Amino acid sequence: MSDSYWTPRQPQANTRGRQLSATMDTKTIVLVTGANSGIGLASIRSFWESPKTYHILAAGRTLQKIQDAVAPIRDSPSPGHSTIDEIEIDISDDVSITNAASLIQGKFGRLDTLVNNAGGGNDTDYQNGTMSQREAWNRTMDLNVTSPQVMTTEFAPLLLKSADPRLLYITSGMSSLQEEHTRTTPGEARAPKYPAGWPKAERTAATNAYAYRVSKTALNMMFLHWVRLFEADGVKCFALSPGFLATNLAGDPELMKKAGAGDPSLGGDFIRDCVEGKRDEHAGRVIRRDGSIQDW
Repeated sequence: MSDSYWTPRQPQANTRGRQLSATMDTKTIVLVTGANSGIGLASIRSFWESPKTYHILAAGRTLQKIQDAVAPIRDSPSPGHSTIDEIEIDISDDVSITNAASLIQGKFGRLDTLVNNAGGGNDTDYQNGTMSQREAWNRTMDLNVTSPQVMTTEFAPLLLKSADPRLLYITSGMSSLQEEHTRTTPGEARAPKYPAGWPKAERTAATNAYAYRVSKTALNMMFLHWVRLFEADGVKCFALSPGFLATNLAGDPELMKKAGAGDPSLGGDFIRDCVEGKRDEHAGRVIRRDGSIQDW
């Protein structure tokens, strides 16, 4: 893997001139995918602002975008004297994932936390005619299920070399089978009922998002399988449902805020809480930011 995929920096001094006191052996090495925006970027900032010491691997498809996004964070003080490297990973590309795992193996020899944050949805692409239904569903399933499955498989050996390995997935509050069955899924109360006959009128993407919802339900099943696989290895696994936050996943973040969406920083802090042990009693479950357990 060439240096064009990676921006290694020696742990000398941060931008405020303070000497880094911790060696790489004592830093918690955390990899976050989809780190150039939304909840992923918010988690990078949250780790950076923690009094604990991290070496943060901020990953995304385009190195320049990650560098641009992370630059303002690096220019601020880090109470824990954390450090950041940007790394290019396309989670839909097996070669990109394998190369990244090899690079991290060579530089650090382990990974303490993998945050499978990157994902997306293509329901609006189907609704506006830019993708067929099959294309939209296949792409959504690839991003939200297949890609984190491959990521976890490739990085599992590195996680197992950690003294405190943690594996996180970002799911959705709209993924519960029980809540769909009882019509208590968030958004269902305002969704119109369908009259008899065919075709059925499409709902708006914000309350529909069927491909996205199904993919996150599948992700939950995949997560539970990894809980079983890692049961004897001491890996703490979490599937996090961060709630309705103003990201670019479902459109314009500013419009989402006007609709009641929370700031992505809430999701970033939720991720950090799980890495720092504040939700360990709920390891192995799908958990919501408000402290509750999500029904299957």
